[in-house]
Amino acid sequence: MSRRRRPAAPEPNDPDFTTVFRGDPFGSNPYGSDSAGADPYGTRSPGVGADEGVTFDAIVSERIVARYRPHARRLFWPTILLIAVAVACGYFLGRFAEEWQNLTALGVAAALVFFFWLLPFVSWLAHRYTVTTRRVIVVRGLFVRERQEVSLRRGFDVTLRRRGLQALFRTGDVTIHSGSEHPLVMRDVPDARLIVSALTDLGSVS
Repeated sequence: MSRRRRPAAPEPNDPDFTTVFRGDPFGSNPYGSDSAGADPYGTRSPGVGADEGVTFDAIVSERIVARYRPHARRLFWPTILLIAVAVACGYFLGRFAEEWQNLTALGVAAALVFFFWLLPFVSWLAHRYTVTTRRVIVVRGLFVRERQEVSLRRGFDVTLRRRGLQALFRTGDVTIHSGSEHPLVMRDVPDARLIVSALTDLGSVS
């Protein structure tokens, strides 16, 4: 008789999972009333501080559906500048008569690359959108981090707005209105229509 293998326990810091513990506002403790003997990862045998019948699906309460960043076309002009600076450095560096002139040109090139390519690229990497089965999370900001989230368990409206070349690249601004003063806006996200459809389905399921 084959033995059924228990699913691997989720790690506490795994961003793909949120486990329900005592005091979780979205649900009750799935391990019974004995909080001291609770086994949050389902590694204990039934009957030892845990109620029988607790399944892995009951422990895992939130899963990541998709992760997005704004469309990468915003890096087009910084990348063109990077190529131009590289070509200019290859042609002009070493052609000046004085050594300090070559060093100055190299410093100017490095400053251009840092401010007009590296900073926009890192800022683009730091701006991300996460859609889970419970909520939508927006994290943005390079030096000052800002986090905003909207629960999908409440009533909300989703609108899609496209401007300029967004229709050509199938991107758009997805706005989630949940009744607060500041709606959550996912700006210039790829596959905007797919995101709107997924949010609508998740809202109806929640």
